[in-house]
Amino acid sequence: MKKRYILTVLIFFVAVLAGYLYYLMLPVSSDSHSMVIEIPKQSGVKDIAEILSDKGIIKSPAAFEVKVWLKNKAGVLKAGKYAVSPNMNLNEIIKKLELGDVVDDTIKVTFPEGYTIRDMAYKLERLGIVSHEDFAAAVTSYDTSVYDYLDIPNDRFFRLEGYLYPDTYTFKVDANPKDIINTMLTRFNVIYESNIKGNLGGRKLEDVMKVASMIEKEAVIDEDRSKIASVIYNRLNRGMKLQIDATVQYAIGSHKENLTLKDLNVSSKYNTYKVVGLPLGPVANPGLKSIMAALKPDKTDYIYYVARKDGSHYFTKSYQDFLNQKKVYKEDK
Repeated sequence: MKKRYILTVLIFFVAVLAGYLYYLMLPVSSDSHSMVIEIPKQSGVKDIAEILSDKGIIKSPAAFEVKVWLKNKAGVLKAGKYAVSPNMNLNEIIKKLELGDVVDDTIKVTFPEGYTIRDMAYKLERLGIVSHEDFAAAVTSYDTSVYDYLDIPNDRFFRLEGYLYPDTYTFKVDANPKDIINTMLTRFNVIYESNIKGNLGGRKLEDVMKVASMIEKEAVIDEDRSKIASVIYNRLNRGMKLQIDATVQYAIGSHKENLTLKDLNVSSKYNTYKVVGLPLGPVANPGLKSIMAALKPDKTDYIYYVARKDGSHYFTKSYQDFLNQKKVYKEDK
């Protein structure tokens, strides 16, 4: 009886251990975004396992080592630069390293509309191109004199916020931050020459980009962009505070679905609940649709809008109507 009990316990523990090992060998997540890692020459299995673990590509260095040992692949894993992602399992990773399926010297990077420079910096770091600290430092120190229309004051979180055009780019894997910024500003310059320059109508470029950045963060559907622009300009013309949540989120450095009273009262020249007029600088890098909305707003008498559940907005000139719709929205939510 005692032997049977011990055997049962051993079987149980072996089953638990096997299950745990199986779990450790599964992909880290369903995230399919690739990043580039470099396996230096003369790297052993333990070294490779640590690199993969540090980059968040595998769950356990030990599990990777065990898998390599079980597959008898310890002597065939090759050095080089590899595109890997957290949704790859250990067999896929080991196969890639065995085949030497290295990347070429470029990688595609997509920056969505509304990304801040901070967002861009961390994405570049996740992809293994440059560290977020190096990119942020390069943005801060970048000399914009080559573009005489970029008269950007120095009192910004990031001087180039708003002007690093969101798009899909191809960068060298070992690109330096300045090269990346050059490429993105060149793209913005194309947009400026073809779409912005002739439509400024006496407005300052910086003011347009501030408005466009707020539209980008506030709008979900394209039809609302020009209406949101009209609300912003109408409030500015009346000397009203803009009270746009996106500016608070930028000021506190994080996106929050529901801002607290403390958030709304944060002392910052970006916080349009506190300052009258435009924020200190753009609060994101807007795409062309938001830029054009800022250049060509709808002509309305709206001064309020409320976000609906589907992402669209309800617009009104009446404060009481605004309050009623806010109540409806909260109940619907």
